[in-house]
Amino acid sequence: MNTLTPYVITKYYERIDQICVRRYGSSADNVVIHVMNANPGLEKYDILLPDGLKILLPDLPASAVTTTVRENTYLWN
Repeated sequence: MNTLTPYVITKYYERIDQICVRRYGSSADNVVIHVMNANPGLEKYDILLPDGLKILLPDLPASAVTTTVRENTYLWN
């Protein structure tokens, strides 16, 4: 059972990816999309959300919280 509050009230200039990192520990595309789908109409706002917006933060399916491991890329040898 989830003990976290299912909603967050935005503050001036917050972004949805910041909210996702605080709640889920990730701002991966599939996490952000899951939150966007749970909040119809959220896409009408600019990247910086208005103050006082109530956003539902649903439980994520296990498939949404996967991490992709990539090889290190070095710019200089």
